[in-house]
Amino acid sequence: MLARIRTLQAATPFVPFVITMSDGRAYEIPTPDHVTVTRLLHEIVLEFDDCSILHLNALHVTGVERKPPAAA
Repeated sequence: MLARIRTLQAATPFVPFVITMSDGRAYEIPTPDHVTVTRLLHEIVLEFDDCSILHLNALHVTGVERKPPAAA
């Protein structure tokens, strides 16, 4: 899952994606700057527009999917 997140984060052009957790929560990643994957801790750090930060344990990630395009 971490490799998939890194791949989606580095994609050109970037396409927003969603990280789904084992408890059912889902986090939208609107830009590459909103997510960091640590190399040593295998942790995912999310930064939100309100300046809050959330640390996710990679073991609880159940899915990483590109966000469907908005309906026209």
